Amino acid sequence: MRIERPRPGDLQGLDALDQHVACRRGEQARAQPGVDVGDLEPEQQREDPIDSSASTTPPNPDKPQKREGSPVNLVDVHTPDLDSLDYAILEQLQADARTIAETIGVKVGLSAAAVQRRIKRLREAGVIHREVAVLDPVTLGLPMTFIVLVEMERETHEILEAFRRQVLDDDSVQQCYYVTGTADFALVITCRDMTGFEAFAHRVFVDNPDVRHFTTSVVMDRVKVGLTLPLEPPC
Repeated sequence: MRIERPRPGDLQGLDALDQHVACRRGEQARAQPGVDVGDLEPEQQREDPIDSSASTTPPNPDKPQKREGSPVNLVDVHTPDLDSLDYAILEQLQADARTIAETIGVKVGLSAAAVQRRIKRLREAGVIHREVAVLDPVTLGLPMTFIVLVEMERETHEILEAFRRQVLDDDSVQQCYYVTGTADFALVITCRDMTGFEAFAHRVFVDNPDVRHFTTSVVMDRVKVGLTLPLEPPC
C-alpha cells in the first residue's frame, strides 16, 4: 500500500520545525503462569494426539548517558510451557483471530473442544494479549506516517514517566519505544496531513520543556506493517 509522496514544500516545513525546536532547546540548555500438558484433564489429554539536528547537537552534560547495547527497563518474564499444537493454534489465530475452533482443529489435528480449551489457557497465561480489528489508515483518511526520534533534556524517572503518559493518551501515536542510543524514544505517528503533524509536534514536542529536540522522517511507503511474531515450536 503506497501513500502520496509529500510535496517539497512540506518537507522543508518539517526540517524547519525540527531546527526550531533544536534551537529552542539549545537556548534553554544554556539558560499469568503457564500450564503443562500433565495438568490437563484426562479427556483433553486423550484428544491431543500427538537527522536533522541530532547529528550536530552536542551532548547534554546534565543528562546521564545510556550504555550502548545495554538492555533498558527489561523485566524477567516467565514463558509458559507450550507444545507444537499450541504454536500451530497461535499461527492460525495471529493470521486471523476470527478463525473458529472447528477450522483450527481440522488444520492442527484436534477436536474443536480441545482447541477451545487450549485457547482459553493461552489467554489466561497472557500469551494471547489482545484480539482486535486492524483498520486501514488510508481508507479512514490518515495516509501520513512519521517516524520520530525524541531526546529528553534529562533522563529522570519523573520526566520519562510524564512523557510516557503523554504519548499513551494521544491516539496519533501508534507505537512508542524507549530505546538505547542518543535518542530516548522512537515514535510512530499517524496523521491526516502535514498540518496535522505540525499541530501534533507543537503539542507534544515543541511546547514540552522536557524535550531537548526531535528528528522526523516521513514514511514514503508502508512496506510492512504488523505485529505477527515468528513462531518456532520447541525442539
